[in-house]
Amino acid sequence: MTAGLEGILTELKAKLRKAFPDARIDDSDVEGVALALQRREPAHDGSEAKANRTALEQYRAQLDAFAESAAPAGLDAHGVSRVARRADGLGYYWAIAEHIRHGDDPQRFDPFEGKLAMVRVSLPAREPRRFATRIGTVEPGDHLIATVHEANDKYAETLTYALQRVDLITPPRQLLRFGAISVLLGYKDKGGLPTCYILEAGTAIGQPKVLYLGRTLDAKINRRTGYKPTLFSCSDNAYAGTLAVEGHEPKTLKIKARDIIGNTSAAPYITVNVSFEKQLGSNIDSIWPGWLIARAALIVERREAAGLKNTCEAT
Repeated sequence: MTAGLEGILTELKAKLRKAFPDARIDDSDVEGVALALQRREPAHDGSEAKANRTALEQYRAQLDAFAESAAPAGLDAHGVSRVARRADGLGYYWAIAEHIRHGDDPQRFDPFEGKLAMVRVSLPAREPRRFATRIGTVEPGDHLIATVHEANDKYAETLTYALQRVDLITPPRQLLRFGAISVLLGYKDKGGLPTCYILEAGTAIGQPKVLYLGRTLDAKINRRTGYKPTLFSCSDNAYAGTLAVEGHEPKTLKIKARDIIGNTSAAPYITVNVSFEKQLGSNIDSIWPGWLIARAALIVERREAAGLKNTCEAT
């Protein structure tokens, strides 16, 4: 690695650590972000992707070598790849998330939409296992619950029954992983409909952090956040969330985050609306996680420059 590229990667790592305080960041994450900035077309959302691309152009050969081992073949200029569907019994989804920032001057922080490919697997009974999917792998270590037994060990007493089946709907890993949210659907009767849900919140760099249980499908989650997903959040903020399910399928997820100041709830400062669309047809599309991590970091950097702050000092 040349001294120049090493310096850029060190700077990128510092930016990622600042943007995502509770994330564990390794060299692959940083190289993936550098690759995404080098390859992607100039963004239409006011980001600095064009400038970063120019700065990294001289290191194209080294970053391309990383891409050989990290990124799927056939990525387009937006990090999207397409593979042929095979009969693997798994479900594939697009999770489309709209982020709406509230406050005195929302014009500075326009809503933005992100798109995330997800896969659905049924967790094993007792022995954790790795799932190979058409768009990446589902690793036991990427989740706080990896088996039905672990789910029951944590929640059977609260639910007052033992789960017979747990399905995980999650962003898979393609060397890197963008892991902001996963959904688990719990089944009292393996052959029936889901009876509860669990949200697993994590970091933009792929680590799971906190579980939130919905005891019934119509339950509203109202819990302290428990970690800092971005520079602008606080671990003692609170999430209110609801998941809409039709039959076996997740349809929408709504999450509102708010400050808790002096044991009093403030108005929500951000709303995230997620819709789940099942991928049908002969092909399955996904966006490489390096693109998603890079975009998230650029949005955080741009909003910090516009004056957005958290309220951690006040809580």
